Amino acid sequence: MKVYLLIGIFIFSQGVRAQVGERPPFEYEWQSYFSAKKNSLLEQLYNYALEGKIKAYKDDWLTDTFTIEELKNRGGLEVNEKTELGNDTIVFVPFDVNELIDFRFCKSIVSSPFEATEINQFKALALTYSPIYSGVKANRNMAFCWLSPTDLKKVLSKSDLEWIQLIYHYIKNDNAIIDHDSSWYDDVFANINRAAIAKNWMDADSSLYARIGSSLVHSSFYIEELLSNIKDSIYKQQVIFDHQRKKHISYEDFHNDYAIRLRYKGELIKNTLQVDTLIVIYREIYGIQSLQLNEKNGDIQGFYFEFKEGQDSKRLIKLSIDADVLRKRNYVPTLFWFFEDYYRWSH
Repeated sequence: MKVYLLIGIFIFSQGVRAQVGERPPFEYEWQSYFSAKKNSLLEQLYNYALEGKIKAYKDDWLTDTFTIEELKNRGGLEVNEKTELGNDTIVFVPFDVNELIDFRFCKSIVSSPFEATEINQFKALALTYSPIYSGVKANRNMAFCWLSPTDLKKVLSKSDLEWIQLIYHYIKNDNAIIDHDSSWYDDVFANINRAAIAKNWMDADSSLYARIGSSLVHSSFYIEELLSNIKDSIYKQQVIFDHQRKKHISYEDFHNDYAIRLRYKGELIKNTLQVDTLIVIYREIYGIQSLQLNEKNGDIQGFYFEFKEGQDSKRLIKLSIDADVLRKRNYVPTLFWFFEDYYRWSH
């Protein structure tokens, strides 16, 4: 009997430990994550190119390649040193991988104006650095080498490849896009006039990662955000668990029972008609208190929300959403991926 009891306790404790609660990351933690992932990938890809596992191209057309010897010498410096006899000698200092700065994405834009269609494609990826001329670093980043997205699939893990693809997804929708292919005396329309394909360069940098991190913190931690892409089809389905009532409620129930009742009350003011008007600020976005993660694989199991019933109330409302409800949809929010990758990286 004691043996069975011990086995039962062990199994129960293993089940409890299989899921862990984690608070959402702060902005500075997102920045540490982005910096570490970026630096790791820069080093990986640089070494893969030096080892000949992937091709290193000279430009974003992905036609001419560097030889291994050219790549080893690229970015290196020749410096004068004194020998023991006092003579000057030239010593070659190879490029340090830690001098790589970030990524540059090349996006090709294939447009058909008469059919009103446009296709954007991730065409190439560059590792950037600041070259040194006459002992002075250039004040702009340049491409150390260009890589083919096809080659990236051959050498990177699934999560590393997806990280790069997600950064491209963010940066291609960012306003800070540099049009580099504007020849003919800086005529920005030159490509449109003479070709069906235009190209853009887009540089990732710390400000981009800061904007992504800020967005993940301030724009994505809410019930409304989680359900916004699927609420039309599940409006009446019971997808939210109410821990006080110990039952599932629908998105519609949430609006009727909590969102509307928990509006913040404004102050009475005199309007132009001299009639007292009650100002109501409508708030239905309640932030994530914690995420429930599978300890074994880092997958998100659920999102937990906790907030006061009213401004002066001490009673807490506790709700949760099963992550599988969202995973079954065709569209899975981007924050799913970043959350899970962050926790795998941090643990």
